[in-house]
Amino acid sequence: MSSLLNTPAARQSLQLLRDLIEERTGNFFSDPNLPLLALKLENRLAELGLLTYLDYYYLLRYDPHSDEEWRQLETAITVNETYFWRESEAIQAVAQKLAPERRPGQTLRIWHAACASGEEPYSMVLALLEAGLFAWRDIEVMATDLDRRVLEAARQAIYRQRSVRLLPRNWLERHFEELPQERWALRPAVAGRVSLRRLNLVEEAEFARMPKCDFIFCRNVMLYFKEERIPRLIERLVSALAPGGCLFVGTSESLLRFAPALEFGECGGSVFYRKPDHG
Repeated sequence: MSSLLNTPAARQSLQLLRDLIEERTGNFFSDPNLPLLALKLENRLAELGLLTYLDYYYLLRYDPHSDEEWRQLETAITVNETYFWRESEAIQAVAQKLAPERRPGQTLRIWHAACASGEEPYSMVLALLEAGLFAWRDIEVMATDLDRRVLEAARQAIYRQRSVRLLPRNWLERHFEELPQERWALRPAVAGRVSLRRLNLVEEAEFARMPKCDFIFCRNVMLYFKEERIPRLIERLVSALAPGGCLFVGTSESLLRFAPALEFGECGGSVFYRKPDHG
């Protein structure tokens, strides 16, 4: 299917499809990455019996029953590489230092956006448990993603050895049940502390449902967005922060030129962006 890019008409059709995908999901494939998009779509077009990218564009844009196909597409294009304790300095900073300092007597809310199969929010729960915070704080951990398939995997909370390889052995024994074939099932008492739901970060109305959060993790998401879309995303994320709340992004991402009103902070080797207390 990717060989169709050898024709100008096919490339133009794929660019049209690319722009529709970006408009709907925020995921953007630059012109040099069009072959990657073609590769991601190859199996889907074959399964549907479609011969051109333009056929697929028309299906997604005009078919009245295209909602299910958008679900399939979201799974095909989404990058879901994650594992427990990834970039753990930020999680440790929240559990050990930042969370205990926040608004005593009030519910502490942590939101993990683009959570994929759940390793990041579950890592947060493990860190909070190990720090003893659940014993004296009312804590709500929320996790969202665009892709329904990975959210279902997060609900099942069964992981391969590779996904848990960075966790301390005593954590595995305490918080997981070992299964055959080198799999680990997170115990329900732990998994049940995370509320999971679908959320599209480019749909503004979605944010109206979010309570004000003390900490928001939206890591390695901006890498896949058009630069001109990033300020609006950051604005929405900041609107979901409580005064004094902190936003964490990926180690290769920076908000310094997108969110000058946020205060730059550092804790335990991790950087974050704090909303002013008067915001």
